Amino acid sequence: MRNLDSSLIAKGLWRTGAGANTSLSVDVEASDVGRMLERFGQPGLVKGGNAKAQASVSWNGDPTTIDYASLTGRVEVHAADGQFLEIDPGVGKLVSLMSLQMLPRRITLDFRDVFSKGFKWERIDATAQISRGVLDTQDFRMRGSAADVVLKGQADLARETQDLRVRVTPKLGDTAATVVGVINPVAGIVTFLGQRVLKDPLGQMFAFEYGITGSWADPKVAKLSPTATTAAPTPPAGN
Repeated sequence: MRNLDSSLIAKGLWRTGAGANTSLSVDVEASDVGRMLERFGQPGLVKGGNAKAQASVSWNGDPTTIDYASLTGRVEVHAADGQFLEIDPGVGKLVSLMSLQMLPRRITLDFRDVFSKGFKWERIDATAQISRGVLDTQDFRMRGSAADVVLKGQADLARETQDLRVRVTPKLGDTAATVVGVINPVAGIVTFLGQRVLKDPLGQMFAFEYGITGSWADPKVAKLSPTATTAAPTPPAGN
């Protein structure tokens, strides 16, 4: 299936009768993720963006109704240059989960404007395994101009619940050097070079971690203790 915004290529097997089972392999490529979702009846979730996704899944029953309790497989997504829009609760549930808009709703967040107004991302890369309707990802990474996000954990697709851990690292970047430079030009140059060489160490210092549990409709968000950067152990004498 092809149109101006995307292409979808699928193949699969449907076993009928007793022990009916559906297995499906799908490759999706989109030049405009937002318009592709709109064609599938999910408008207003994403603006722009290009993406490639591949899924190999199977479930008990026929192709028209996914049985989440038996859903098993693997999903891989790579996307670039898009923006999550402000999403109403209950609409586009999985997209809403990725956008992290539940964070500003539940706690006084240091990144309120970053997520509540629609996070603009430069890159998203993720793989996930699905076992009996539970999606598990350990490498969801989202990079944006305002912050980088790493997400790990599980989402129960049937019960619409989650148990996730999210690390948000602000992109202080050249802003820190600009502020310091106003006060002390020499220190500003040193800060700028340090930010470049050490890959935004100030942003790492101000990173925050959150635990997200409960239902998708009513998530429970807890700010976790910051993870301190541990120094490398001192080698034994004589080494």
